[in-house]
Amino acid sequence: MKKAVTLVIGFLLICSVCSAHDKARATRYLKLYSQCDGKQIGKSLFMVTSEALVGKLKKGEDLFILDVRTKAEEKIIGMNMSNAMFVPMNKVFEESTISKLPKDKQIIVLCRKGVRSSLVTMGLRDIGFKNAFSLKEGMRGLLEFLTPKTAH
Repeated sequence: MKKAVTLVIGFLLICSVCSAHDKARATRYLKLYSQCDGKQIGKSLFMVTSEALVGKLKKGEDLFILDVRTKAEEKIIGMNMSNAMFVPMNKVFEESTISKLPKDKQIIVLCRKGVRSSLVTMGLRDIGFKNAFSLKEGMRGLLEFLTPKTAH
């Protein structure tokens, strides 16, 4: 009987530890992802397509490009636009970087495939940069979209 009681108490303690989670953080993520549903998921994840980005650049819209790829990736295909800043993902949320990000123009975050830029975009939006958007499919999608016809 004593063993059974000890086992039940141990089981209950283990279950309570396993089910414990940060409720405040879960509530923040619920708010952050609450609009991510169905056909609107691309818009609710704050993505911009390569076609839309090229269109904005052709129109002369004042954009800020934040390239979050690694230094090795940036060396292969770099961005030489005056309104672009290269900062690897692991440095984006340092105060020295955050202080350089504009609040008055659209920030387009890009990486190689769009995964890192989506994470950075959600983080930027979470700390107040509601002007941040991720380039859908990243540089890979942009390079696939660009042809002599679409580039000019």
